[in-house]
Amino acid sequence: MSDLIQDVSDRDHRRGPDDAQVVLVAYCDFACPVCIEGYWSVKKLLQSYGDKILYVYRNLPQLDIHPCALSSARFAEAAGKQGCFWTFHDFVYENPSLVEHPHRLLDEVSELGLDVEWIRRDVADKVYDARIHEDIASARDSGVTIAPTYFLNGSRLGGDERVDLDAEIQAVITGNSGLAPKS
Repeated sequence: MSDLIQDVSDRDHRRGPDDAQVVLVAYCDFACPVCIEGYWSVKKLLQSYGDKILYVYRNLPQLDIHPCALSSARFAEAAGKQGCFWTFHDFVYENPSLVEHPHRLLDEVSELGLDVEWIRRDVADKVYDARIHEDIASARDSGVTIAPTYFLNGSRLGGDERVDLDAEIQAVITGNSGLAPKS
């Protein structure tokens, strides 16, 4: 186990209140089947626990396993510049087959009100690569080697296996966890 090296900041993609009791940081890959499962788990947690959770998403495209993952991360960052990171994020996780077809994916997200030409231009110019590589570096510095990897209030959950996020979060909320409280 290890601790999260890079604290949550304004640069992160965040969902939930800054003063939440629980901070869940996820390093994920849009093309990863286990990350897709994790998306549905996190979605339920956010609905169940509401403003008790601050959820943070960081990119960890696993290019050796999912060659299309980097383009999806780039698209997500470009959508984020349009104020639509979470719209894009949810759409991709709910339509995972589109990740392997970037042109089709962009055609579909145009229906969400995104400026697709802006996304194409920014992705072609690799505008967001530095940000994605910052996420990758922070994952590496925190001992993360695979997606998804979750940190709860700064402490890594499990190893490289699936974790029961609901049980871990419930334990923190009820005070039955060995994890450090949010600082």
